[in-house]
Amino acid sequence: MLVGRTLMKDLENKEKFVLTTKLLEDPSGAKMGKTEGNAVNLTDSAQDIFGKIMAFPDKMLPLAIELLTDLPVNIVEEKGPLEAKKKLAYDVTTQIHTVEEAEKAYAYFEKTFQKRETPEDLKTVKISESHLPLLDLVFATHLASSRSEAKRLINQKAIDIDGQEQNDPAKEIEIPDKGFVVRVGKVKFVKVVIK
Repeated sequence: MLVGRTLMKDLENKEKFVLTTKLLEDPSGAKMGKTEGNAVNLTDSAQDIFGKIMAFPDKMLPLAIELLTDLPVNIVEEKGPLEAKKKLAYDVTTQIHTVEEAEKAYAYFEKTFQKRETPEDLKTVKISESHLPLLDLVFATHLASSRSEAKRLINQKAIDIDGQEQNDPAKEIEIPDKGFVVRVGKVKFVKVVIK
């Protein structure tokens, strides 16, 4: 089966060793990666890594724990899916970032997602217009890399302004003097104010 080993021995007089592992797949059988849009990148921030792992479906937990950590595989049965997922996310985050950054990401997740609080240290985006269509607003916040991505996020009901879901790309949005908070998906927040 591993013809390459024999070929390498014949051509180069060298041994070739092969290491195979399982692939981390989502419940549909698609492997985790950039193509599927579900990659967890080594260059991601601690918050992004923690958040992406917390977004894993529960069915992925046993395999993810087995492949990514040294945690006991039966932790899901012992602690339940939510606590097991937090431990998985924390463990993976500490492998890539510092323990301090992982603890901050853990606290950020609990505050923002479990308690539904808006983060205090929001990035502020200054916009020169006092009102503009929702599509343009989302694109101007840099929370979407293109107008087509902004439109997709709006259509997926992934945008809210001060807690109010927004789903009409053409809706004219007026920016009040005090500004407002735009949330994209579950992990991205930005405060929008007028220049």
